[in-house]
Amino acid sequence: GKLAVAFAELLREVDAARMDGSGVVAPRAFRRTIGDFHTPFAGWRQHDAQEFLSIFLAGLSEDVNRTAAKPYIELKDSEGRPDEVVAQEYWTAHCRREQSAVAALFSGQFKSVLRCKVCGHENAAFDPFSFMPISLPEHDFRWVTCSVVSIPRITSLDQHTVQVCTRVPKRGHISDLLYAVAGLVGFRAEDLIVADAAECYVFRLLEPGYSIASLSDDARPMVFHAPAQPRPPGSQASAEESSTAAAEDVGGEPRASPLPGVLGRSSACSGAAVTQDDPDKIVVVYLIHRRMRKVQNYFLDPYKCDLFGTPALIRVRPSCPAAELYAVAFRQIRHFVPDYAPTDGQWPFTLSSVKRDGSTCATCSWRRGCQGCSILAAPDAPPVCLREESTLAIDWDAEVLEKYYKAKIAAHVHVHESVELAQIERNTPERLSQCLDGLVKEEELTSYCRECTKKAGGEFTESAHTKAFRIWACGPLLVLQLKRFHSKDGYSYKLCNLVTFPTELNLQDYLAEATATTGSSIVSGAPEGDVGGAGSSPEGGPGASDGGGGSSGGG
Repeated sequence: GKLAVAFAELLREVDAARMDGSGVVAPRAFRRTIGDFHTPFAGWRQHDAQEFLSIFLAGLSEDVNRTAAKPYIELKDSEGRPDEVVAQEYWTAHCRREQSAVAALFSGQFKSVLRCKVCGHENAAFDPFSFMPISLPEHDFRWVTCSVVSIPRITSLDQHTVQVCTRVPKRGHISDLLYAVAGLVGFRAEDLIVADAAECYVFRLLEPGYSIASLSDDARPMVFHAPAQPRPPGSQASAEESSTAAAEDVGGEPRASPLPGVLGRSSACSGAAVTQDDPDKIVVVYLIHRRMRKVQNYFLDPYKCDLFGTPALIRVRPSCPAAELYAVAFRQIRHFVPDYAPTDGQWPFTLSSVKRDGSTCATCSWRRGCQGCSILAAPDAPPVCLREESTLAIDWDAEVLEKYYKAKIAAHVHVHESVELAQIERNTPERLSQCLDGLVKEEELTSYCRECTKKAGGEFTESAHTKAFRIWACGPLLVLQLKRFHSKDGYSYKLCNLVTFPTELNLQDYLAEATATTGSSIVSGAPEGDVGGAGSSPEGGPGASDGGGGSSGGG
C-alpha cells in the first residue's frame, strides 16, 4: 500500500497548497515511491507519460484491490451464445481478480470477433481493457527535406543552394527522391546525385537503389547537380582542345600555375595521378573548400587546414587534363567570387588531392606531413588520373578570400515554395474519429481454426481469418492511448501526426451491435456485487448510460 499512501499524501499537499494560495508542490516523496515501485523511473531520464500512467494505475489498483488471491478462470468459446451472456462471463472473471475503485473507473470491454474465411466459423471474445490503444493513421509516403547544390545562373547567383521538400513513398528508393527533386528544380534526374554531407565534406553517396526507409526522420540529404562532362571525340589532341575550350568558357586562356603562396606542395610531391583507368568511364569527384588558419598551439607548422563552405560534386573522366579539371572546378565556385577576373593565366585556388575529410594527403604517408599533393595546371602537365569518389581540396588563395570571396552568397540558402507547402500539409491535424476508424477496421491474419481442424480429421489446421474490434463497454473514465511508435521490417519509427479531439466524444459509431441498439454510447459500472460504488445495469452486466453523447477522461 505504499503507492496508495504516497498518492494520498500528494493529494493532501496539493489541497494544502491550494488553500494557502501558493499553488506549488514538489512531489519528491511521491517520485521516490514511484522509483521504488518501478526502477526505470528512479533516475532523472525522460519517460513516456502513458507508460507512467499505466504503471501508476496498475500499482494503485493493486494496492487497493480487495481480492487477495487471484484465481485462474478458464473462459469458454462463444459457441454462438448471445453476446450479453458471453460478455457477462468475461466481466465476472475480470472482477473476480480486480475489485478496486481504479478498475471500476477505468475498466471497459472490447468485443473482438475472429471469423474463419474458409469455413465461416466465428468466435467472439470480450476482453477487458484499462487503456484504449489507438493507432494513428499511417500514410504510405513521407516528406524528405534536402538541399540542392547546383551551378547558379548569372542572374541568380544567390540560388546555388536551394532547400526543397518533396513527398516520396515510404518503401521507395533514392531514385524516387531524385525524380521528385528533378521535377521541382527543373533538372534531369540522371544529372543528380544524393549524398550525406556534414562538417563541410561528403562522407557517403546514397545510391539510387538505397532504401528511403533507411533514412532517419530528421535526415537532410544533399542533392548535387553534377552533369557528366562530355568527352570530346578523338585522341589526346582532342582532349587538349577540350581543355582549352573549357578554360575559355570561364573567360580566359589556359592557366599555367596557381597564385604564389597558395596552400599546397610542389609537383614533386604530387601523388594525385594514379593508375590509368578506362577513358570512357565517368567518375564522381568531391570538391571541398579549404583555407589556412593560424593556431596558437602547434608542433611544427603554425598553420592548419580549415574546411568551410558547402562541398560540391563533379563528374569527369578518369583521365582528365589538369586545365580542364581546374575549369570545371571554377565553374562550381565562380559565383562565390563574382568580381574576380582571372588574369595572367592564374587560378584563384589550387587543387590538391586529399582524404575525404580534407585533413591530410590522399597518397602520401602521414610521416611526410603532407596536407595535400597539388595538381599543377601547366599546359604540358600530364592528364590527372582520378578514382571513383576521389576528393580534391579547393585551397583558396588568402588574398582572393579577403578581397573577392562573398561569404553571404556562399552561405545563402534559397527556400523553395515546396518547403512551406509541405509544412502546411504536415501540420494539418488528424481527427480523433479517423484514429477510431482504424481501431474498428477489420484486419486479416492467419490463425488456428477448430472447425477446419475437425474437418481435416484432427490435423492441426491454420486458415485465413478476419478480426474485427468493437467497443462493448467503457468505464466512467476513458483513457485513449495514441500509438506513435511502430516497427516494421526491422525498422522502428515514430509517427508525429497532430490529432484534434472534441470536448465531447460520441462513441456511438464504434460500439458493438448489441450495445448500439440499446441507445448507449458510453457504458460504465460493474455487475452487482462485484465492484462496489460503481452501480450496475438492469441486465446485471456493465451498466449503460442513456442518450447518445458520451464523455471521456484524459487521453
